[in-house]
Amino acid sequence: MIVPRAFKISAAVFSLFAAGALAGTNDAAAPAWKAAAAGKPPMTVAETRAFMKRLATFVFENHMKRAETSPQRGMTYEYFWVANKGTPRQWIQGEALDTMHDGAWFAAAMCAAARAGGDPFYREILTKWQLPFYLKMLNHSDELFTSERNDGRKDPQINS
Repeated sequence: MIVPRAFKISAAVFSLFAAGALAGTNDAAAPAWKAAAAGKPPMTVAETRAFMKRLATFVFENHMKRAETSPQRGMTYEYFWVANKGTPRQWIQGEALDTMHDGAWFAAAMCAAARAGGDPFYREILTKWQLPFYLKMLNHSDELFTSERNDGRKDPQINS
């Protein structure tokens, strides 16, 4: 599926790790950003915490369904369509509810972040948003996801 102008959580996280790994290599044809990154010291603890919070906040604000009336409140979508921010079309369902895996990975990241820094923000995401959704999904998935309800797009690809 081709998804232009959309962000994918797993691709973004992978890119961060890949950029970090590549920054240390010596390559004469390296792009300018790589050379600039190689010349910087590692992030401080405060910079790392700020970066973690920035990433988590972005996912919370853009990838998570947060409408109080939604039965799927707390579901974290894998894809975010920037051009449709603020509408139900901002979220794009991955293949075969693959979104469930991305939400679970995000929940695991929130656990690690809460333990590492003690910031209540991460615990609140878990307890107020993610855990209630997953408990509802485990106990009432037949009500959340039915053949009568389709949150997916009618057309198979996004072309605009």
